[in-house]
Amino acid sequence: MSRSFSRLIFVAATLSALLLSCSKEPQGDVRLRKDLVGVSSGEVFLSVISTVSWSLEVEYIGEQKDWITFSRTTGSGTVNSIIVFYTANRSDDSRSAYIRARFNDGVVQTKLTQKGLSSIKEGGPGTVLPSWPGFPGLKSEVMPGWMELPAVYEIEGCAWVHHDMVLPQYTGRNYSIFYDAANLMPRWVAYPLNPSLYGSGSRSNNWKQWDPKIPEDFQPTTQEGGWRVDGYDRGHMVPSADRVATDESNWQTFYPTNMVVQKGQKLNQRIWGNLESQVRLWSQSCDTLYVVTGAIPSKEFITDRGGKQVNKPEAFYKVLLQYKKNVSESETYAGIAFYLENRDYDEDVVNSSMTMSVQSLERKLGINFFVNLPDEYVVHAEEKCDLKYWGIK
Repeated sequence: MSRSFSRLIFVAATLSALLLSCSKEPQGDVRLRKDLVGVSSGEVFLSVISTVSWSLEVEYIGEQKDWITFSRTTGSGTVNSIIVFYTANRSDDSRSAYIRARFNDGVVQTKLTQKGLSSIKEGGPGTVLPSWPGFPGLKSEVMPGWMELPAVYEIEGCAWVHHDMVLPQYTGRNYSIFYDAANLMPRWVAYPLNPSLYGSGSRSNNWKQWDPKIPEDFQPTTQEGGWRVDGYDRGHMVPSADRVATDESNWQTFYPTNMVVQKGQKLNQRIWGNLESQVRLWSQSCDTLYVVTGAIPSKEFITDRGGKQVNKPEAFYKVLLQYKKNVSESETYAGIAFYLENRDYDEDVVNSSMTMSVQSLERKLGINFFVNLPDEYVVHAEEKCDLKYWGIK
């Protein structure tokens, strides 16, 4: 071996050693429980594995920014319970971001991708939502063509089921529910309403039961009292008073799957309760009133009496489709929608600021209501909203 070649090898080895001595391995790691999430808002757990102090940051890929937040951004040592919150993706395309953990002597990153609206499959009659690996035992039923039903969407952890009732003059559905097992709350309930369906009986207060169609692990613990959070009620999505025709029909409104964490005295017990009473009055002046009542998940959770984490919705909505027989085509169906935040209200009754057309709420929420309504009625029932007709000021 020549002397010059040996010198080259020595120089190369020396440079390699210097480079290695200057670049230290990061003092930890960062891991997402899952790196691909659905289009709706939600959260995923993040673990930081470390023996030193660390901080978290986000680098967004593309034009969409500020859709990720953390339950905490700094710490020391290994932490497995950091929550990454993400907002709903209103774009057709997916979006991604790098989540970085910065240590004393290095940075480690992982990538989170959220699906876009184009990934959502919308279903009407005949749809069966898939089973979700993370929610064993949660199973959807086959969607029928009932007039009150919105479209269902393939949202992880959500299932559609319904409950039946038997009356002297009617045998059929009591109500149906699009249930979110990830948040332990109903996304919406839907049901027909008229005086013969809600009846003239009394409230049962039959709290001590579970919904037989949803695994108990995915239901909030509502049997032994309220949420243990001051100022919040166990709010019925299908009001008890809408189903007092029989004991059984009323019992079903007390299933935990029909309950939400709802502001109490100045929402559930006042303006929201008055709206529910008004809905029953409206149902007396038509053949059938089709009702959809929904809740919008937030980033906030409460711990219930069973130690389960239950989402505290950010808002509620109620969508109505009124049906009258033997009238002109333009008067056969009429629609209206209401949207209220989950907070105290000074008002006793809803006003025009809380009201909109069905179509406006569809655009706000990205939900297709009344998918079984014939096309010839859509303009009058969903695009228009005559506040005078409904007596709203």
